[in-house]
Formats: sequence, structure tokens, C-alpha cells
Amino acid sequence: MSGIAAKISNDKAKSQGLGTPDNPVKYLKQDYEKLKAKFLKLNKLFEDNTFSRNNKSLGINKLSPDSEKAKDIVWKRAKNLHNDPQFIVNGATHEDIIQGKLGNCWFVASIATLTENQDFLPIVVPGNQSFQKDYAGIFHFKFWQYGEWVDVVVDDFLPTKSGKLYFMKSLSRNEFWGALLEKAYAKLHGSYEALISGYAAESMQDFTGGTVESYYISDVPENLQKIIQKRQEANALLTCASIQSSDARSQASEESGVVTGHAYTICGIEKVLFQGGEENIIKLRNPWGKREWTGAWSDNAPEWKKVDPKTRRKLTERKDDGEFWMSFTDFIKHYRRVDICNINLSNAIKTKDKDWHETQFSGKWRKGVTAGGDKDGQTFWTNPQFWATLDTPDHNCRGSSNEPYCRVIISLMQKERRQKRLLKKEDFKIGFCLYKIPIKVDKSSNDQLDETFFKKHAPVEVKKCTDYREVSKIFKLPVGTYLIIPHTSKANQEAEFCLRVFTEKRIGAFGGIGAGINPSKKKTSLPDVKCQGEAPNLVDIDQVTLPRIPEVTICPGGIRVIDKETSLPDVKCQGEAPNLVDIDQVTLPRIPEVTICPGGIRVIDKEVTLPRIPEVTICPGGIRVIDKEKNELDVHNLKAVLNEILSKRCDIKSEGLSLTTCREIINLFDMDRTGTLSVEEFKVLWKTLEEHMEIFKAMDADCSGSMDAFEMRRALGKAGFRLGNNILEVIVQKYASSDLTIQFDDFIACVMRLQTLFKMFNLLDTNQSGFITLSLAEWLCVALA
Repeated sequence: MSGIAAKISNDKAKSQGLGTPDNPVKYLKQDYEKLKAKFLKLNKLFEDNTFSRNNKSLGINKLSPDSEKAKDIVWKRAKNLHNDPQFIVNGATHEDIIQGKLGNCWFVASIATLTENQDFLPIVVPGNQSFQKDYAGIFHFKFWQYGEWVDVVVDDFLPTKSGKLYFMKSLSRNEFWGALLEKAYAKLHGSYEALISGYAAESMQDFTGGTVESYYISDVPENLQKIIQKRQEANALLTCASIQSSDARSQASEESGVVTGHAYTICGIEKVLFQGGEENIIKLRNPWGKREWTGAWSDNAPEWKKVDPKTRRKLTERKDDGEFWMSFTDFIKHYRRVDICNINLSNAIKTKDKDWHETQFSGKWRKGVTAGGDKDGQTFWTNPQFWATLDTPDHNCRGSSNEPYCRVIISLMQKERRQKRLLKKEDFKIGFCLYKIPIKVDKSSNDQLDETFFKKHAPVEVKKCTDYREVSKIFKLPVGTYLIIPHTSKANQEAEFCLRVFTEKRIGAFGGIGAGINPSKKKTSLPDVKCQGEAPNLVDIDQVTLPRIPEVTICPGGIRVIDKETSLPDVKCQGEAPNLVDIDQVTLPRIPEVTICPGGIRVIDKEVTLPRIPEVTICPGGIRVIDKEKNELDVHNLKAVLNEILSKRCDIKSEGLSLTTCREIINLFDMDRTGTLSVEEFKVLWKTLEEHMEIFKAMDADCSGSMDAFEMRRALGKAGFRLGNNILEVIVQKYASSDLTIQFDDFIACVMRLQTLFKMFNLLDTNQSGFITLSLAEWLCVALA
């Protein structure tokens, strides 16, 4: 429950500006400025107990305490590694970044390319941090995480071996910003081990919040060179990955100085005059800071002697720093993937001086609710659904048939994959489908489109499932309304996701289907409907001799006994019951004959005026009469009556209603706040219960006494509720069994609870604004009701 409240609070904070670079989310609620001030005042150095210098912060598998890599690691503060530690020396450059023994070349390569971007470097690496002025052993860095900027605090204890940094380091031994940045990123993902292996596109995106393009060389587009050049001019971040060691060409690559299965930074691309023609060359950097390409166009290659001296001086430096040039032809031979992170879409997609609009949504795939799997599965329609209405085509954009269109980029990201991988959880494949909504489909309601729609309509675009953190694609779409459905490759795969839609023109509408709550307004009432045919087994109360504990029914005027053979085990009530009356001493007045039937509660003799009857409770040992002045059912009595009725019905398989469910029933129908139900209130209850039983029977096709959790949305819809996915997730979490089924008792409890909540809200929302304001005392009364 507290987690739900925390999420609501966080969502409200985001709507008010939390999560921007200037107002980032404080990771693990650690406030850098407050912590720094606190430890300066105490004259102590900060130690981070959320990412302690222990084995857990290193890892649990490849960097476990028993691993060779973790052996003999000692955590030391920077001041114990150098007598003049500096945060940054002469500016942050790619030369400051050298990979250590972690196996995170993808991350190091992306830091190197980040240093070339002076817009985002100061965001990720905030200034005014020092080992001299106001030093308190605390530093902080900012990362973009699934739609929001997060500020991560670290102390300056760093892993070392033999007195030297074991992971990332700088050419200047007294410079530590890179090592501290790596530690902050490790903390964000749970451990240093979580950073082993990956694609640079991931960390480049975490440094900028940009959109990612990935190209495989095996399927290289003819214009890849132009794409790289254009993206570089647009200040995008670019990296590449070499072929794997399993590739047949790997030996030739290694012999030429290319490290296989390794990430490199793309530093530049040029066209030079060579032997009467033009040669396309590309500049790369190895994050190790050494080991360079030794083939054509390398540092000492003969090709440079045939190039104009001015060009040669401009492009080359004779030093082993990990940077080198190679021909684009060789690049295609020895590298397999190019990753581009666009941080300025207007430049990247040739729309200078125009702003792109981003619409973002965070959602979840939850078992039994929204984890519907791919489009070929029966539960596909239960996946989260989002509208996107394109009202106006982009300027000067027309297709082959001269039809105007809109450029749309859809990006889907799976959250926290690295943390899951560390726990040896499966990486899910994710993708999305795009449907164009016909004009005849009602777009005014927030109803989730069901399987009927998807049987009749095929997607206009599909992004196939892959096991990447992010999948994205650019589309050229005619104006109209579209439905975006993000999904995993299989049903019931749980994960959180971030969906982003980029458009040149602001989209007309966007929102999760079923995001609102719109319950049916119909009132439940009991018409005066008479039963068809004779009521079976009616018994005149005058003629009944009561054995032990009879089955009883409360009705206006008295207690009516229907089945003389019903009895309970001879177990006595615990403790002294107040105002107990022996059933033998109760003189029962004549009451009208009553029976329960599909038409409601039928009172045969309406003309008889009867005295009030006592409130009764059925307990193991007898009938307890508590208050002879009342004519109502308490929760125990209600449970006994309803369960006896249910036990006689062969169309509903149920073990009966629990006390909890009966309390929910009384909360809903007890309008005079007595904690009991009068006969009139019971009549309304029974009518409502009959309706819900019919809904449950329709969902329980195999008569098992339960329904699949995926059917809960449909069942609640039939009951008059239109609920968003976030509410359905809470419902399934609370009411579903471990096998993702919902029993009859839980279904009734859920419906009764929802009706109570809506009823209370509507009573309090006097001006029908959709909002209510309550004091703490009022809120507690409502929540505890």
C-alpha cells in the first residue's frame, strides 16, 4: 500500500518539474548538498552506506568474493592514492579515460565520446567538485534514466590492487573524475559487475536522454558513411563494436591491431585526396588508450606520404594513445555494429530550426493484467495501449504517391535490465505494434480495445522483438489516429518500460487506453418482481419444532426456519457472550413465508404486521441473540445466510464467502451506519449479488470456481467499471492467487470494495470535479471504512 502512495507522490512531483537536469531525482533519497554540508559541519568524511566498500558493491558472480578478479581488492580514498588528488586536470578529455580490468569497454568508449560534447558533459559531471575546497569525501553525478534525470551520490573510496586503481583510470594519475563517474554508474545499476559487457548505445543514452540508432555492418545501408558524417555534424555521440572472436575474420583483425568483441569511439570521418581520387577514412579510439590498428592509414602507414602535407599535419599525430585512422573499406571488414545517440533530432533528421516534440509514458507489463505477449497470442489485447493522434502533416513532407505524411519516432525501453541480469533473471525481448484506428471506432472513451478489434485489423507497422534495452524506429505516417502497443515476446513476462514518441508537430492526443476511471452510473434497486411458479418447500413457522441449530433466514417480522435437518457441531462459544438468550426461551412470532429466487426475495404475506426480532449471530454452539430490539443481520449472520444459499446453487462453484467479503458487503449496503444490514438493505444486496454471479459464471467457462486474471478486466467492465492498467495491477496483486486465478469470493470482495470506493468518492466530490480534499482524520475514516 505504501508503495502505491509513493508512486502517486512521485508522479505528482514529476508533473511539477522533478526529473529535469536542474531538478533531478535524488537517487536513494540522498541529497548531495545536504550531506556535504552535514559532513563539513561535523568535520568528517562521508562514507556511503548505500554502496559500501564491500563485496556486494563489487558483484555476486564474476566479482564475487571467491573470484580471482575480486581477490586482494582494497578500497582506498583518492587522497591515499596520490598526495595531490584532483577532480579534473586541465579539462575533461577523452585522454582522461582508460579502461581498467572490469570489462566495460562499452561504457568507457561512451565516456570518451561524451567529453567531446560540452552541452551534456557539465550535466553528467557537475562542476564545483574538488579534493581541496570544501572537500568532504562526497561527489555526485547525473544520469538520464527512463525519462528523468537522477542525481547519484558516491564517496571517494575506490577499488585498488597493489596501490593502483583497478578499474577506470586517467593518464594523469592524480585525476579521478572518470573513476568516480564509473563508481556512480555502478551504484546506479547495483554493482561494478553489472557493468560487464554491453553496448555503448545504452550509456550514451544515459548521458544524454537522446534517441539511439544502431546499424549492423552485415546489413549495412549504402549511405552508412553519409549517416555517420551527418550525425557527427549534428553533435551526436558515436561508437562502434568490432567483430566477435568467433568470427572467421577475427584472426586477421587481431593481427592488424583490432581487439575483437570490443567497443571503440568514433572520433571523426573524413574524405582525403589520394592517388588522384578520393579516399574515405574514419578515426577511431580504443578505450584502453593503447593497441591501435596497424593497417592502411594507421599512424605510420605509407598512405599518409601520398596525402597533401597540410592535410596530413591536420589529421595525424604520431603517438600510441589508442587513436587511429583506417579506410572505411577496412572499417566495414573489421567492425560489426555502429551505435549513434542523437541528442538533437532537428539536426539529425534534417529539420534545422524546428523543435521536435517528445511525449513520454512509463508503464508495466504485469502477469495476469498487462503482460499479454506478442500479437499472435490470445492475450495480446491486454497489453498497455496508447493513442497517438497526428492532426497535421509535416512541412514539405510527401510520399511517393504525393500523400502528405508525419515523421514519427517511437522508442521503447525496458527498465533495469542490468539489475535483473545480475540476479540471473531472463532478458526479455521487447517490441511494439502500430495500428491505424478506423474512423468508425469510438475514440472518445478510454475503453481498452479487446480481441475483437485485433482479429479484424492488422498492424500497419511492427518493430519485431529483440533482446535490447531499447528498440526504436522512425515511421512516415499519414495523418490519423494510431494505437501503439508495446509488448514482450511471451505472455506473463514482467518488466517496466518507458515509451517515447517524437514528432515534429505536437500530437493531438496521447494517453493510455483505460487510464481513466469511469464507473457505470446505474443505480441498483430491487423491483417488485414476483417469482414464477410455486415457491418450493415453504414452511409455516407455527408448525416447526426446532432441533439444535436450524438453518434460519431473517425476514420482516421474525426468524423463518427452512430446513429442520441442518445442524452444526456441538462446539461451545469461547468466553462469556453478553446478553445471550437460550434459543429454547425465544418465542418466535408468526412471520410471512419467504424464499430466495432469481427475481429477488419474495415476501408471500405482506399483510401480516409482526413485532421486531432480535439480531442473531450463528456460532459453533448455538444462536446468540445480542439485541432483541434490532431487526438486522450482522456480519456473522450474513455470512451464514449467504453461504447457505450459495451451497444450494449448482451453477456457482464456491467454498462460500469469507468474513472479509461480508464486511465489504456491509460497508457498501449499510447506509445507516449500524454495522448491520436491514431487510431492505439485504434486498438490494441480493439483486446486486445475482448480477455479479451471472458475470462470474460467464467468465468461469469451465465451472472451476475461478477465472483467469486476464479476464478480470472484462469481468469488471461488465460490472460497470472502466479501470486503468495501474488500478488493475493493484487489483490482481491483491485478489489473484499465485496461479493467477481469481476465486468467486475474491471477485465478490473486489467488486464490493470498488463499489464502496466509488460511492464514497462520489459522495465527497460534491462539485463533480474529479478531485476531493480531505483532512488526515477524514482520510483515515474513509480508508478504514
